[in-house]
Amino acid sequence: MSKKILLVEDSPTQAKRTRLILSNEGYETKWVTNGREGLDSITNEHPDMVITDIEMPVMNGYRFCKNLKADPITTKIPVVMLTSRSDSLDIIKGLEVGADNFITKPFEEYYLLERVKKIFKNYESEPAGKTGNDEIIQGYQGQIALTTERQQILELLFHTINSSVACDAMGLLLISNGDSHLFFQVSQQPLSKATSFAFKKKVLSAAVLLCKHETTVKLRTQEIINENSRHEIDQEPISFANVPLINNSQTIGILAITNLKPDVYDADDIKFLFQLGTQSAQAFDRIMR
Repeated sequence: MSKKILLVEDSPTQAKRTRLILSNEGYETKWVTNGREGLDSITNEHPDMVITDIEMPVMNGYRFCKNLKADPITTKIPVVMLTSRSDSLDIIKGLEVGADNFITKPFEEYYLLERVKKIFKNYESEPAGKTGNDEIIQGYQGQIALTTERQQILELLFHTINSSVACDAMGLLLISNGDSHLFFQVSQQPLSKATSFAFKKKVLSAAVLLCKHETTVKLRTQEIINENSRHEIDQEPISFANVPLINNSQTIGILAITNLKPDVYDADDIKFLFQLGTQSAQAFDRIMR
């Protein structure tokens, strides 16, 4: 039996293209134009997946997803949001209302299909969206299952930050209740061991100021290769900026960025990062649970 996908999209042109791509791959698709119609349709259609735009009349994608996830009957249906890479807060807001995954627009046909196939495969492996290959690690507030979806979300967050503030690498340090913290390092190009160590050291130095004692971390490095520049970065980062991640008046970590050029970041960049850190702390906390 073919999988059923509900497409919630107010643009007829975009909807027609997306439905054609999915239908040609054998998926049964239904199209509605806003979140309210989406909620009404789900009652009768029982789709296996929902792909929704964000900006729509009557009910936008955020409210639609929040309502869907609040209902015990529909909460396990995977929701994929079509986000704009130009808005760095799309993904953060989507996570806060329970979105399971994201596809940035505009997208190529192969990208859409590969993402949909991977999501279905992961949900078939385990209903909660976890795969047998998930890495269970000790981190903030206990154990963390780092799923494929969460890795993709970290990649998307990096891309959205990079579109607004120039950075060669991004670090996300989550502060645990014990002595061991968790550090994700994401880069556009391969980093040499020396470069990676230098950036990690800078982030840890900032963490010492927050924690008021020396910290140890479990390092997880992830590279996002830029197709136009694959050479390894082997010089020490020069420009560095970091902001605290605060959730419910508690500092849960640090969001840090670095650049190989001097004097890159100004007051506006720091202000943007602080705003991003404040608004994303809850989402980062959710990713790590």
